[in-house]
Amino acid sequence: MKCQGCCTFPHGQRSIFLFISSISAYLFAISASWGCYFIDVNATLSSREGSGGRLYDDFGAGFGLFSYEDGFDNKENNFNWICYAYSDEQLENLDSSFKTARGIAVVANAMIGVAMIFFLCTCCVQFSPVALKLIGALMVSGGIAQFMTFIVFSSDLCSDPYECKFYLGAFICIAAAVTAIVTGIFANCLPASVEPFTSDTGGKAREPFEPGTVTETETIMPDGTTKITRTTVNQDGSKTIEETVYDPPGADDDHFEDDEAL
Repeated sequence: MKCQGCCTFPHGQRSIFLFISSISAYLFAISASWGCYFIDVNATLSSREGSGGRLYDDFGAGFGLFSYEDGFDNKENNFNWICYAYSDEQLENLDSSFKTARGIAVVANAMIGVAMIFFLCTCCVQFSPVALKLIGALMVSGGIAQFMTFIVFSSDLCSDPYECKFYLGAFICIAAAVTAIVTGIFANCLPASVEPFTSDTGGKAREPFEPGTVTETETIMPDGTTKITRTTVNQDGSKTIEETVYDPPGADDDHFEDDEAL
């Protein structure tokens, strides 16, 4: 891992996709996990006879992993549905499936968040191919864990007489998982980190080179000879360097070549 300067994109401009998609995956993940719109819970709690026939008292509200909708607090909110965090008493009454889903959500958010930070660094930091694969695997694992939060639908909250349906947060959760997995897989498609090469550019920013790029630099040595360095970036990320040294005008025309494969 080596810093090359801000916005030099050592892995090429394709890393911009990782930059955007990793942020999107993290925002989707925290929105799905911490909102109160993951599950739409409905039930008919009671019925009674009315002038127009039998009347049913239906219940419906949104529940999330860490908060829930409450439309019964009319003291300050005038029956507006807003999100409330679960109380300690409510948390004690949650079954194992619900608690497991909460724990998995925290782990998934952490995995995706850490991988996102590393992918944001690809705009200025060179990572080895192994490091990129590990970061990608972390992002994919976070996406899979995000999918596993759906075990909340097997909790007692969704047992009779309650009926559970996908709410907005569930669809956002799917978007988070898919985005994270695609981002992690795409990390393996980035070109290997390549050491940027430049001639004397007067302090201008160096630019990265992708496999197949050939560059030449000319350097005047202290003894008056001229060294031409030809650098070829191979498909596997290695570099082939060919150096040719020319004697100054008027001197012998002898020169030598030194081929080195890194």
